[in-house]
Amino acid sequence: MRRIIEQIIAGIIIFVLSPLILFILVLVRIESNGNPIFVQKRVGKKGILFDIYKIRTMYIAQEVSHISDNVEARKYENYRVTKIGRFLRKYHIDETLQFLNILKGDMSFVGPRPISCRDLKNRTYYTPRDQDTLPGLTGLYQIMSHDEMSDDLRDEFDRFYFANKDWVFDCLLILWTPIAIILKIIPKYPVK
Repeated sequence: MRRIIEQIIAGIIIFVLSPLILFILVLVRIESNGNPIFVQKRVGKKGILFDIYKIRTMYIAQEVSHISDNVEARKYENYRVTKIGRFLRKYHIDETLQFLNILKGDMSFVGPRPISCRDLKNRTYYTPRDQDTLPGLTGLYQIMSHDEMSDDLRDEFDRFYFANKDWVFDCLLILWTPIAIILKIIPKYPVK
């Protein structure tokens, strides 16, 4: 029942936001060549791979083979971010296409971060709990994450989520998500 409700809500959100999303996709395509929609394989429920959708925020480039870990990879990717991409990432607008993943049934509103195949290779654990849960558009990791976060700390957030997962906790994470986004975009000034 929850999945059906989420799919209905996701469909409504996509319908309402579709003019804005189309406008943003045109801007992305004008700024840089290539498909304005970024598609990547992610590991979903029961370990099944699915295509995750995002608005592209980086210039298209080849994979770099010498990068050794995820932290180094994220630093390299930051150099490739477009001007529009920085704005989209700052306000998490690039993730609005993931409502399509919810509509398709690949994701849920709340759940663990949908990990990429590259991240899976470097992960210190991958348990059946991961495989029994749909990845989420938002969640504890998504709220707390930042580019410099270590993979081990990311895993700790997932462990905490699985240990405390219930509908009340999910509702709290949904309510906290817009607050977390606002807190991330407020300029940080040094305290004198």
